[in-house]
Amino acid sequence: EADGGDHDIDIIEEGSGDTNYNEESEDYDQLVAYVADQREADGGDHDIDIIEEGSGDNASNEESDDYDQLVADVADQSEADGGDHDIDIIEEGSGDTNYNDESDYEQDYDYNSDQSSGDEDLCDNPICWSPRCSGAEAEHLDDIVCGCCPVRRPVRRTDIDLTVSCSPSGGLVGYNLTDVLGFGLENLTVVISYHMEGEQDSLDRKEVEDLEDTEISWPGLCSGISYQFCVEVTHAHMSKLDEQMMCEVCTPHGPPSFNPSSLEIFGGLTYLEASWPAVSPLCPDLTYKVLLNGDPHDPPTDKTYQRISDLSPGLYNVSVRAENRDGHSSLPLTSTLFTIQEITPPENVQVLHVVTNGSLLAEIVWNTSISIEETSLTGGFLLNLYNSSLEENVPARTEQLFWDEMEKTLRFDSSLSWNTKFSLQTFIGDHKSQETEFMELFSDTIELSPPDFVTVKNIVINDTLASVIEWDTLKNVEGFEGLGVSITLWTKNDTKLRSVIIPHPQNTKTFLLNNNLPWDTSITLQTAAGDVLGPETEPVRLFSDVELTAPTNMTVTHTVENDTLTALVEWDHAVVIEGFTADGQTSVDGMGTVVKLWDEENNLLRSKNVPLSDKFTVFILDGDLPWNTQFTLQTFAKESKGENTEAEDLFSKIDLAAPVDIEVDYLVIDDNLTVEIRWAYSLHEVFSGLGTAIDLWEGDTIISTTNLPHPENSFSCALGHPVPWHTMFTLQTTAREYKGAQTNLRKIFGGFLLSPPTDISVRHSYREDELCAMVLWENTIEKRFDGLQTVITLRRSEDSEIQKTVSIAYENTEEKISSADLPWNTNFTLQSAVGDQRGPESISMKVFSDVDLAPPEDISVIPEVVDEALNTVISWNNPDVFEDMTGPPVKMKLWDAREDGEMKV
Repeated sequence: EADGGDHDIDIIEEGSGDTNYNEESEDYDQLVAYVADQREADGGDHDIDIIEEGSGDNASNEESDDYDQLVADVADQSEADGGDHDIDIIEEGSGDTNYNDESDYEQDYDYNSDQSSGDEDLCDNPICWSPRCSGAEAEHLDDIVCGCCPVRRPVRRTDIDLTVSCSPSGGLVGYNLTDVLGFGLENLTVVISYHMEGEQDSLDRKEVEDLEDTEISWPGLCSGISYQFCVEVTHAHMSKLDEQMMCEVCTPHGPPSFNPSSLEIFGGLTYLEASWPAVSPLCPDLTYKVLLNGDPHDPPTDKTYQRISDLSPGLYNVSVRAENRDGHSSLPLTSTLFTIQEITPPENVQVLHVVTNGSLLAEIVWNTSISIEETSLTGGFLLNLYNSSLEENVPARTEQLFWDEMEKTLRFDSSLSWNTKFSLQTFIGDHKSQETEFMELFSDTIELSPPDFVTVKNIVINDTLASVIEWDTLKNVEGFEGLGVSITLWTKNDTKLRSVIIPHPQNTKTFLLNNNLPWDTSITLQTAAGDVLGPETEPVRLFSDVELTAPTNMTVTHTVENDTLTALVEWDHAVVIEGFTADGQTSVDGMGTVVKLWDEENNLLRSKNVPLSDKFTVFILDGDLPWNTQFTLQTFAKESKGENTEAEDLFSKIDLAAPVDIEVDYLVIDDNLTVEIRWAYSLHEVFSGLGTAIDLWEGDTIISTTNLPHPENSFSCALGHPVPWHTMFTLQTTAREYKGAQTNLRKIFGGFLLSPPTDISVRHSYREDELCAMVLWENTIEKRFDGLQTVITLRRSEDSEIQKTVSIAYENTEEKISSADLPWNTNFTLQSAVGDQRGPESISMKVFSDVDLAPPEDISVIPEVVDEALNTVISWNNPDVFEDMTGPPVKMKLWDAREDGEMKV
């Protein structure tokens, strides 16, 4: 009132938000009165928004009379305002409010959408379906509250309880029009249809004739394809609020639900072809599988027919089933029986053999096994000829015979093997029967058993060894061309050399020992029929009568001529052959004695073949043959050899005794002590290849070996590196690289005496407070050489340990010794030495202790006064004076004689 009507007043009812509002309170009545007063005071200039009690989360109860009164007041206020105010009414229960309305419609339908559907003329307000607006009273039609309501209540999805289910067997649409029939709709029409999702055209549509029906179905859907099932409701009072087309999507999954209803079969001798009507619906993944006797046969097909080939004769139960990616239909199958006719081979097959004009003939006869009148196709018989190997069961030759030809004669020759087998087949057009069992064409004529009583005899004919073979032929057998005996020659390694066919009835064969026929050849005999051989006899040695026995009575004789050693080897033959004599008058080509030479490691050095007519051979000791060469003898025939004799020495039977008459002399050459060793050979006869080995030893080790050939018999070496003084030597007689007996070890310088010096003397002198001894001597070794020295050995006493040794060049014959670092009783000896090798010591002599240290003699004391001073002159005589008039010093002591008798220096 104070505002003069210039403000918009929003009235929000008590209880908005989370307030639990109760309309029975007195505040609610005061609010209604206030609205009416305020409206009157405003003069109709304000927009009044009334938000009903219970908005938000409030629980409002519309059963109170105040609610209807409030609605009436709002209508009266609007009329009083002259229609100038917009009044927005938000129903009780919007938001999360639990709203309760007594009207039937509001019990059936819950609207949560905005009050306005976007249409200015129509509103979707629950009050439209309340008794106030839906009644037939004329005064309600002008009610401003009902002015926007449609004429009839719209049909919504929830009004018909739409449900859809589907499978490959079909789709089922469920609905309920009971509520809709109560809307009072005129010209109500309901049409139900379905189509593939994404497509516009319907697969089928049906109008509901009886509106009390509750479901409708369609048979046959495709697995994996989505369908839309729609219910279209139309009536005379349609508005935009009507959901005219209400649809549900359904996707079936599973195998086809139907199999073909019928099946037709036709075929021939090896195939059948099945055809059937298509199964509905024609789905993209629909295929068919043909089954023979319940088992799938060929791959599935999307056609309504299929040909199955290469069938064996017999009765077949043929059926077909529908399949898709989810599997196959489980419904019963329609089946049909069909028979494939069998073509049978000939029967009563026989083979007859006969020899005509030296040729073996085989006559084959048979009977047909089927009735020829049953077919009009070209037909007859196939004669299949197989070689003996039956490789891959492919005939080597096939002959075609007509129906009236039921016999065939074949000749045994090079074109047909002895082991040829045959079979027969019946053929009609391109179809053939199974083959008859394989039968022998010729091999049943006779048994190719091995020859009996095979013998081998060896004889010498014109200096050639021959082998004569004989055997018994087949008895009671009529011979024919191609029949005979095959003789096969084999090496000892079972390698085939060649075969010889001896035609029937011949029963002997001779072979000669030559370059093409090894000595150890064996033979086997087989009965032959063409290129087929029967079982073999046991192998027989071709030259089994001859044993390659080793020679006997071997001897070796040695001779030396022109400095050359020769060995003569002789023996006797032990081999025995008919027609051969061991007197040298006969021989056998390709036979003899092989002499083999071996080294000590059994390596073959040389081999010599001696003809069987000779019984000796000669070998010379040369550069290719070692001294310890051994020889063996064998009897040979071509490349074959008998047993070896025991190996015997060729040269080494000669005793290589050690050298004798050994002499050792010593010389000094160019200041070097040199030893010269001489010896004599112990053999009676010497020869080229003989020699002497001189080994120089240091301890147990040979430090040098010198080989001197015959006729040298002396050896020299000098003292020094690598021959020290203690070196020893041995001598051995050698033949080539072989060494015979060895002399005993001897010292190479053991005969050289390192005699000690002589004429040893000692002279003493005293210089600079030091007593010195000069040792002098004479050397006993006349000629000096490198390495020769004199050694002075100093000891504390004659038998005590060595204190010091001094090495002196041999040309020096004196040595000065000082007493500064040696005790008084030191002794010395002299030796001649070479390196650490010393000769005998001289006698031990004293270095200093021979000097006489007795007190002076002739001591005198003479007192005298000189310059008023008392002096005493003491004088004496020295007991020993050295040659140079020197001697040890005299020591004087002065003593104080005290009163108590004690003497003090």
